[in-house]
Amino acid sequence: MKKLVVIMVLAVLLAGIPFAVAAEGDETETLTIVAPQWAELQLEPLIQLCRRATDAQIEVTYIENTADYAAKMSTEILAGGGPDLFLANDVPFWDYAKKGALADVGKFVEDDPDLDISQFHENIIDPLRDKNGNLFVMPVSYTFSLIVVNTPLLEKYGVEIPVEWTLSSMVKAAAEFTKNAKGADVHAFFGDTYLSDALMDEIMLSIDFKEGEVGADKITEELLSVLNMDCSDTWAVNQRNVAFTAYWTRFPRRFSYGDVGWGMFEYEGYEFLVSPRENPADGNMYILDLGFCVNKNGNVDAAWRFLKAALGEKIQAESINAIYHPILKSATEDRLNKNRELLAQIEQKIQNGEDFSSLLYTTTERSEDEIVPAAENYINNYTAMMASLTVPRLYDKNLADSLAVALNVGTGTLDTAAAKTEIIRIIETYLGESGGDTVQGYTIIYIAGSALAVAIAAGVAIKLTKRKKKA
Repeated sequence: MKKLVVIMVLAVLLAGIPFAVAAEGDETETLTIVAPQWAELQLEPLIQLCRRATDAQIEVTYIENTADYAAKMSTEILAGGGPDLFLANDVPFWDYAKKGALADVGKFVEDDPDLDISQFHENIIDPLRDKNGNLFVMPVSYTFSLIVVNTPLLEKYGVEIPVEWTLSSMVKAAAEFTKNAKGADVHAFFGDTYLSDALMDEIMLSIDFKEGEVGADKITEELLSVLNMDCSDTWAVNQRNVAFTAYWTRFPRRFSYGDVGWGMFEYEGYEFLVSPRENPADGNMYILDLGFCVNKNGNVDAAWRFLKAALGEKIQAESINAIYHPILKSATEDRLNKNRELLAQIEQKIQNGEDFSSLLYTTTERSEDEIVPAAENYINNYTAMMASLTVPRLYDKNLADSLAVALNVGTGTLDTAAAKTEIIRIIETYLGESGGDTVQGYTIIYIAGSALAVAIAAGVAIKLTKRKKKA
């Protein structure tokens, strides 16, 4: 077992290729940031915008594999090392906080004369606090999953619309639609990929990571049965021919074919839902898009200067490409006001009998008298969805991989009763003292002896051998 730990630690330390973004001037202070590779598209524009606000040279390391990123962070942070600033996504930052490795970002905001915590969306910030009110992760932006329901199409094919959409009721409707519309020129984009992710999210949300508890009663056999339902997994270009569409949201910039949702402006009678939970009373889920932790053992001052710049009005309001949904209230309102101003311009052109098509993202089939009400509905829908988000998805890559094995994700078959028992066992082992060795830095898979542990060990050994050959 010691050899396994050594191999995995070495592989983690070798992962990632850093590069530097030089700050202006002759400063010698360095700010180090580590993030998973998938975040580069959003993080790079943010770094370029923040670089002038810090005295430090910024060195960024992107880790290609998410599992490697999680293992690297746990190994280094819990050993008293690691970067000054890192993304909270995909890592058990709550465990780092319990070990005293993270700085309380909420205290920085409280002590800063230029900021007040009430300036930020409470429904996103407050659920991230621990039981003592400490805030060890600060979201710069967030996102959420949106489901577009083509209600007229479902009704056309005899699908009963449920009184309240849940994950199970939505899957049942998708399966019924697929069966009834067989042979028709229609599609139901609601297949195994989305279902697997949604089911995994729901299971993860049954865990109170911060308190170390699992809500076993929330993991029902009915919920697990969604993976056994037959739903097609195909795309269609025409929104009118799609029964369900699921995707991550961006902030609305233009009406019609905009970033919040296909058809929110264009189509009448459709429903637009934050990705439904199995029990709607549990609250709507959001995901940290760019959420940062400050390493208590790193360059705390430089890390906070970077974060403060990222939370500022200018970057929050203007950096559309870097920030999907801003955490600053005034930035959200500023973006909505830009849409309202655009709406006023459209309305004026309609009154003047002028062409307004250039103000829309694409062409519209809406009549002139429908444009203004549709645009107002578009803004109201987004505002309501954003306000409904109250549950952060906290995610641990290692645990997720173990759960995926228990769920037989991708096989199309699932023994729900057996899966439920195994899932609860995995989570309780993970949360208990017999689970992950936090002192060693989560370098050993939580469920000792599982097939996944063997696969990971073999994969790391092969990866290490390849790197040695290259050297």
